[in-house]
Amino acid sequence: MVSAAYEYDAVVVGAGPNGLAAAIRIAQHGFSVLVLERNKGVGGACRTEELTLPGFQHDIGSAVHPMALGSPFLSSLPLEKYGLVWCQPEIPLAHPINRTEIATLRRSISETGNTLGRDAKVYRKLFEPIVARWRSLLEEFLRPIIHFPQRPFQMATFGSLALSSVDHLIRNRFSREPGESALGGFSCAFFFATH
Repeated sequence: MVSAAYEYDAVVVGAGPNGLAAAIRIAQHGFSVLVLERNKGVGGACRTEELTLPGFQHDIGSAVHPMALGSPFLSSLPLEKYGLVWCQPEIPLAHPINRTEIATLRRSISETGNTLGRDAKVYRKLFEPIVARWRSLLEEFLRPIIHFPQRPFQMATFGSLALSSVDHLIRNRFSREPGESALGGFSCAFFFATH
């Protein structure tokens, strides 16, 4: 196999989302590419498989599928033509609170908030502005780290929230168990799974 690698302009080791994106970009520029993957399937941590019971699909180590879904580069590719199907579960995430209660993240800010009792208003106030502007935030996140933001006030507002620890947000904004557990259990996934 090693001698065969010399026949290509580029060799990409790893067929996860980053390796595949790199291989595609190289091939788009007219170079030949060999992608090597030691696992039996491609996709790395960004794939879904039936792990427990028939019909129940599970993400394999991935918490960033929404980032992939919103990626300008991946969105520009005809991936559906090759079999990609984005699964959109009714409840993207769940976190146990105790033996009888579960905090659930819904695809709607209002629906998730409604499960948090008196913390519903705090939850909505915290996440509605982020979700309403997620596309422009995503554009900023996908640019080089050192750059002047196109929307500096929006980034400053988001940054002041994002730089806070989850523990700080919980102690200073939430008052009861479902909200505290939900935010603590879901942390950054909260930011990306509700749009």
